Amino acid sequence: MAAYKIPANQFDKYRRSVHATALLDRHDLAAPSCNNCHGNHGARPPGVDSVAGVCGQCHRQEKDLFGKSPHAQPFQNLGLAGCVVCHENHEIRKTDDRMLSTEGIGVCSACHSDDASMLKIRNMQSSILKLRLDIDTASETLERAERAGMEISKTKFNLEQVHAELVKARVSVHAFSPEKIAELTNPAMTMTAAAHKNADRALEEVAFRRRGLGYALIAIAVTIIGLILKIREIESR
Repeated sequence: MAAYKIPANQFDKYRRSVHATALLDRHDLAAPSCNNCHGNHGARPPGVDSVAGVCGQCHRQEKDLFGKSPHAQPFQNLGLAGCVVCHENHEIRKTDDRMLSTEGIGVCSACHSDDASMLKIRNMQSSILKLRLDIDTASETLERAERAGMEISKTKFNLEQVHAELVKARVSVHAFSPEKIAELTNPAMTMTAAAHKNADRALEEVAFRRRGLGYALIAIAVTIIGLILKIREIESR
C-alpha cells in the first residue's frame, strides 16, 4: 500500500474503537466489522457522501436528526461527512458528554469559536450534565433507602424512565438545538426531583422507625428495671 500512498493502519485504528471493543472483547456480534461498511468480495472504500449512509444503517435516529440540523448543508457543501468529523471513521471512540464542548476532549472547537455558537453548545451540554447529576444524586439516595429495607421499587422504575430520557437527550444532540434538548431534559428533571423527594421521605421514615424503636427499647428497659425492683421489694418483705 505504501507504493500507492494508501495507509494500512485501518485495522490498528479499528482495534482501538468502540466497535472493536464490542465485537472482539465483549463478543457482541451486532457490532460492525470491516465488511459491514466495505462489503466483502466487492470491497471498496465508502465515498465521503456515503459514510453517513453507512453509519445511518445502525444509527438511524442520529442520521435523521443530523440531516435536519443546521450542520447538514454546510458539511455537504464542504464535502465533509458529518459522522467522521466528530466521531472519526475507523477509530471511533466511545461517546462522552464532554465531547459536546469547545474545551478538553470537545469536538466543537474545530469549527466554532464565536460567542453565539459557544453559548448554544454550553446550554446543550449543561442541560445534559445537570440531568445526569440529578439522576446520580437521586440514585444514591434511593440505594441508601433500599439498603435500609424501604420499598422504593416504583420510584426506582420512574428513575429508569428518566434515564431513558437522558439517552434520548444525548441522541438529540445531533439536531444541534438547545430547545429540543431542553424539551427532553426539563420534564425529566421534574421527574428526578420527585424521585429524590420520595427517596428523602423513605430515609425520613427509616429515621422515624429507628427513633420509635429506640424509644420502645428504652420503655421496655425501664419496665424491666421497674419489675426487677418491685420483685426485690416483695422478696425483702
